[in-house]
Amino acid sequence: MVSDVQSLIIVFGHFVFLRQKVNSGFATLLAYHISYLLLLIPGYIYISIFGLVWVLTSLLLLFFVSSCVFMWSCAGFVGLFSWCRIGF
Repeated sequence: MVSDVQSLIIVFGHFVFLRQKVNSGFATLLAYHISYLLLLIPGYIYISIFGLVWVLTSLLLLFFVSSCVFMWSCAGFVGLFSWCRIGF
């Protein structure tokens, strides 16, 4: 179902991203997400392990980004609250 060109692109994407020895889990997950995204070039999701992995990485990225935004918001609120208490 996957063409040879797409397979080569995916292998090359894995090689480029993973050879950089990224220490960040988010960056590695994003690299996998981008490389699996290349499978969707024809415009439809293949019913395969690649489609499943792409959906799972999408959910993980969404969770990671939303949790980071939530933590930053909480940290900003706590900082503002502390500053107001010190100011008054």
